[in-house]
Amino acid sequence: MGATQRVFVGLDVEWALVCADLANGALVRGWIEETGVAAAGDLPQELRELVAHLAARRDAAFSDRWLLALLDHAAGEQG
Repeated sequence: MGATQRVFVGLDVEWALVCADLANGALVRGWIEETGVAAAGDLPQELRELVAHLAARRDAAFSDRWLLALLDHAAGEQG
């Protein structure tokens, strides 16, 4: 297995661990709901399902809004 493949295998393993913790999905979902991008209860609770749901929307304006909400939290600029 090459170095690049090992990196992606490692990321897949880490992603599975992050998704297995239901608190992570609730946290991200809460950030998105706080900004009004989606109404409370409209988004899946599990992180893997949440990401799939958001990606499936295929709506650039919607994607811009939820991605901005996550970037604001990552940058420490949330309300």
